[in-house]
Amino acid sequence: MNTLEKAAAIMKRDGFTRGAREDDMGRHCLLGAINKAGEEDDYGEATRFLATILRKKIPKDGIVDTFNDRLRVFPNDGDCQSVLAAWNNMICSGKNEAVDVLKRAATLFSKRSRRVTIVESK
Repeated sequence: MNTLEKAAAIMKRDGFTRGAREDDMGRHCLLGAINKAGEEDDYGEATRFLATILRKKIPKDGIVDTFNDRLRVFPNDGDCQSVLAAWNNMICSGKNEAVDVLKRAATLFSKRSRRVTIVESK
């Protein structure tokens, strides 16, 4: 099970929040769920992979994350954490969408990782 699969399971179990990695009720944002799941060796790579997917969902003129000091995030700049936070806080409709995005990204990430392993082993 990769980091993104674990993060999806954590969010499904614990719940979704905005503006905090973990709120007082134990619910997580994307970053919080990934951090909690991040014991795997693929943590950094999985986070970058998810950010690449979510960058496509950020408007070209950027988005202002009102939960993070009104940070403006553009699709082609900003670090991975800013992209994940902005999508979570300002675009995501809630828990179901966040869990779905994590699951779909986990599947794509696993397929990508397997291809790399197969190529490297030849």
